[in-house]
Amino acid sequence: MSNRRVESFLLRLVVHDSEVPSADPWRGRIQHISSGCERQFERMQDLIDFIGEQLMNEQSQLIVSDDQLSAE
Repeated sequence: MSNRRVESFLLRLVVHDSEVPSADPWRGRIQHISSGCERQFERMQDLIDFIGEQLMNEQSQLIVSDDQLSAE
């Protein structure tokens, strides 16, 4: 049986409608649903970093929970 989990994120994007191209045509906010943590971002890399951090945090919590169950 494979171990897997589903993580949910809410992504909000603000797109600047403008005739003149701008350096930052959009910005946004992302929220990790299960933890409630959220972050504003203006670069795609910041979005990806946040997702990675949240997935690692959830993984480490799962490992701690498994270790606690084993100890009992």
